[in-house]
This record gives sequence, structure tokens and C-alpha cells, in this order.
Amino acid sequence: MAALLLVTGLGLASAADEPRAALRLPPGAGNPRNSEGDFIRLKDGRMM
Repeated sequence: MAALLLVTGLGLASAADEPRAALRLPPGAGNPRNSEGDFIRLKDGRMM
């Protein structure tokens, strides 16, 4: 039982550390520069 909990916990930790896309905006004919952008963390922790 303890081994199962350990393996499950390790799987969750590694999945949480992987980067993920917050927003995908592929470039297109009308928006050729849609692939560029930035995020900034505000003082209260929100993202802009």
C-alpha cells in the first residue's frame, strides 16, 4: 500500500512540474505575429 502511494505521488509531482501552454494563438494570414506575446505576474499574484 505504501509503495502504491509513493508511486502515485511521484507521478503527480512530475506531471505538475511540466510546462504547459496557457494560451495558444497560432499565426495566420490576418494575424502574422500572433505567435509573439508576454505574461507578467502582478504584485497580487495574478497574471496579465
